[in-house]
Amino acid sequence: MSRSARRPKGGSAKRGGSGRLAALGAAQVAELLLWLLVVAVPLVVVPTARDAFDLPKQLVGGGIALTSLVVLAFAAARGGGLRLGAAGLAAAWRRPVVRAVLPLTAAALLSIAFGGHPEHSRAALPLLLLAVASLVGWSLALPSERLCRPLAGMLLPAGLLALLAILQFHDLFRPFDFLGSEGATARFGISSLAGNAGHLAAWLALACVIGQVWLGLRPAGKRWAGQVAALALSVYAIAATQTLAALAALAAGSAAVWWWRLPRRRALAGLAGVVVLATLLVVAVAPLRERVGDAVSELSEGEVNELLTGRLDAWRAALHMAGEHPVTGVGHGAYLAEYSDAKLDLLDAGVPFYREHRQPTFSEAHSEPLQVVAEWGLVGLAALVWALWVVLGAAWRVGRASRESGNGQEAAQAWGGLAVLAVLSLVHFPFRLALTGFPALLFLAWLLRRADELGGGAADEGEGGEGEGEAGGGRAARLAAWGLTLLAVAGLVGWIVHARGELRASRIQKAVEEVSRQLVARGGAPNQVLWAHLRVLREAEELTPEEAGLPLAAGSQYLLLGRPDEAIEQYRRAVELEPRPEGWLNLGRAQWAAGDRDAAIDSWVKAVRLHRPLRRHVPPEARSEVTAQIPEAER
Repeated sequence: MSRSARRPKGGSAKRGGSGRLAALGAAQVAELLLWLLVVAVPLVVVPTARDAFDLPKQLVGGGIALTSLVVLAFAAARGGGLRLGAAGLAAAWRRPVVRAVLPLTAAALLSIAFGGHPEHSRAALPLLLLAVASLVGWSLALPSERLCRPLAGMLLPAGLLALLAILQFHDLFRPFDFLGSEGATARFGISSLAGNAGHLAAWLALACVIGQVWLGLRPAGKRWAGQVAALALSVYAIAATQTLAALAALAAGSAAVWWWRLPRRRALAGLAGVVVLATLLVVAVAPLRERVGDAVSELSEGEVNELLTGRLDAWRAALHMAGEHPVTGVGHGAYLAEYSDAKLDLLDAGVPFYREHRQPTFSEAHSEPLQVVAEWGLVGLAALVWALWVVLGAAWRVGRASRESGNGQEAAQAWGGLAVLAVLSLVHFPFRLALTGFPALLFLAWLLRRADELGGGAADEGEGGEGEGEAGGGRAARLAAWGLTLLAVAGLVGWIVHARGELRASRIQKAVEEVSRQLVARGGAPNQVLWAHLRVLREAEELTPEEAGLPLAAGSQYLLLGRPDEAIEQYRRAVELEPRPEGWLNLGRAQWAAGDRDAAIDSWVKAVRLHRPLRRHVPPEARSEVTAQIPEAER
């Protein structure tokens, strides 16, 4: 063969080597970003925002996730081994992650097309696309080993957040005291950096289960003392929150972990150990012991809604929405907008509601399957069942391979993680919170990727790792990869713009509410301050038009200015977006000030029916008339 004929081959080898180096570098950078996503995001707090906890975590976590996708897509475009399918896009459907996610995405988009709440659907769409892109991108472009390692890092922030929660529980340090001195040590005051005791407990449960998989194993084997300490702190913090759902998820996940980690002859002893530990925990922590005692008493008396702390209301509302819109649901992201109307319909039908709610409305169904049914309808339910079938098939494949190899670590992580997410998903919403959502997506990406590797799909085509450099698949594949790179960059830029707007709007809303409350407490507010508030509220509404709190705040400014007609317009906008009881209450105030007595009474009746404690805020001269129009069973 001539020298000229050999040159292209050598050039190809050189490009292949550079491709492998590019793939390796991109994989390392992407893994580092995933570490940040798991370790740093739980610690993010912005006290100046109205939502100081979940919103900042969501915005920062989304930026990190999109940056990792940009890195991976760019590596694919450069011809590295991080490819999205050597056989081309036509072969993508064979990947477990694509088979699981594609029908769900189609169902969500279909619900948006036929839903009646475009503002809420548009606001929720970026998060849906982010979750889909992250799950698919990580699972297709990174090997399971790189996806697995960051999960083990959850114990580090878990120990820190658990320690802060324990300090709050023992009234030693309360940096975020929303309940006042009386309730700071109560269950809902133990929030750490999660902002909510239930959210904290759910995340700690997932971190504890994953942490047990890695307990005493390399690469974390040398840090076993720190692992044990973080686990102990996390378990105690979950007990301090008295969140029974998280405790049940922790028990189920731990049982699955030790069933697979221990030899079969010792597995039953391990399960018994989990039961004994749970019993000791209940006995040792007095508030938890009282909570469990109350739960047993409520269950024995048939008070299921009390046992569920009112979750049954959210479930009934979700089923009512599904009954009203059975095929495609009320629309992605529209549960909150429909909740109050669903509750009024159920009250009219004589359905009793839990009377001890701290918050009058549910923004989530407190059950992932029921939320899917409510928002996406039967189409969404069918897609969810299919996705669960794919995920369970992936876990079965991982478990079978672990059994054959005699090493149960991967099976322990697969089934332990699924157990904790399954329990949480039934009575909570772990995929709708940034704190729990990002690690849950990473876990599923690892599981689906590992099953793909074991099935031979990824390995056969050499994709997703530090493998073949030039096997990236021709010009068409390169063009597709560059297109995905540009799409990822555009998504990241759009997310940054979106994050800045969301954060600014949240800060404006909090500042206006705090200043207005202080001025009203002092006996009045200068008009120039109120007009300034209206200017910044208009700016915030342009940034987040779906946020009902903004027209609600604007209506209050107009009411303080003595302009009830403008206040009515703003309050109507608020209740159209989300018919919350406080919106109806304030609309009634504006209508009363405008001289429309009958309309005010109607608005106050709705407000009080939705949340009985609001009755004391109705003017005394109208209170008896409002009460007379409320069914006796609801008084």
